[in-house]
Amino acid sequence: FLRRFSRAVSGSQESGDALVAAMLEAIIADTNIFPEASSDRIAIYKVFARLFTSVAIRVPQEQAQTAWEQRAAANLNAIAPLPRQA
Repeated sequence: FLRRFSRAVSGSQESGDALVAAMLEAIIADTNIFPEASSDRIAIYKVFARLFTSVAIRVPQEQAQTAWEQRAAANLNAIAPLPRQA
């Protein structure tokens, strides 16, 4: 689920996967960044949200295949990355 969420907020699978990898590397490098939470899943999303707000994201312009994909891409590009988390 984190990869799907990451793709949604970053705008592409490539950048989303890079964010998830960076988050996992950060946790491995310093396990103290893993917060207290009611579940590990919530803690992972908290770490991801902290990382996401601390990095600049360049959303690539992918070529959409169909008209609905073009409309969806245009709608996604109209939303700044940070509000996409809501």
